[in-house]
Amino acid sequence: MKLGRRAFVCAVTATGIACLAGPARVLGGAAASTSAQPPVNDWSVWLVIDAAGAITLFHKVTDLGQGTPSSFAAIVAHQLDVAPERIALKQAPVRAPYLGPDDDYVTSGSAGIRAHYASLRQLGATARAVLVQAAAARWQVAAVQPQLPMTPVIPLGVQAQDFTPDAALRAQGRARWGLQDDEVAVLFVGRLSLHAKANPLPMYLAVARAAALTGRRLRVLECG
Repeated sequence: MKLGRRAFVCAVTATGIACLAGPARVLGGAAASTSAQPPVNDWSVWLVIDAAGAITLFHKVTDLGQGTPSSFAAIVAHQLDVAPERIALKQAPVRAPYLGPDDDYVTSGSAGIRAHYASLRQLGATARAVLVQAAAARWQVAAVQPQLPMTPVIPLGVQAQDFTPDAALRAQGRARWGLQDDEVAVLFVGRLSLHAKANPLPMYLAVARAAALTGRRLRVLECG
């Protein structure tokens, strides 16, 4: 019998998951220790699938409107081959086993996705491997991992010609901002926000230290 990945995952989460660890907890227990499981530490703490097929993803990123947790759901959903809307997001409790001795709960934008992308893919792949093992044991067939389509990553484009050195434009810009010939311009381009990863104080301290070490006049220009 041939079964598509989406139908397979939906069928197993709805009918087969309870046999692993009861009706209300994640794919834990003996099946989770099979050789097909990718090595993710305590993965079943973070991803919970109940007998009704409801999927819950716990995370430690505080969301202040950046939408980072929604991207987390999309990453895991791709590995499970389910719609991202099926994954409920919950802030992980500030206690063990979610909180480690050298751990913290942070607020971040794109950095949060970069930092967690690999581990979230592994998390979803681990859950998928356990689902496959559970289905194979239930239906008494060979465990075969479904193949995921490749997802290309297209980086943000940059107009390289916009950064070509131009002496005339340089002189025009320095004149516009009143920069003297002996002054060094320090340009910051980005988010100007004290609470969302762009507090300018470290940059100010670094500029002050550079000025003290070099004896040069530095002028900070901020754009954001």
